[in-house]
Amino acid sequence: MKRTLDDVLHGKQRTDSTHILAVVRELSRLEHLGETLRSALNAVAEVNPTWLKFMAPPEWYDRYSKRA
Repeated sequence: MKRTLDDVLHGKQRTDSTHILAVVRELSRLEHLGETLRSALNAVAEVNPTWLKFMAPPEWYDRYSKRA
């Protein structure tokens, strides 16, 4: 089941502090993963933009062009 902090804070999920901290930790990890991918894509774009344009789906630009 996919959990969000909004679900936790609005009563759709458990609200004990341990559970909330676990959800915040999970969201933080996802944010770090997104930033890592954005940084890697920027590095590839500097070295070989033609290859990246050919390999990366267009929606990646919308998703990873801005910081999370």
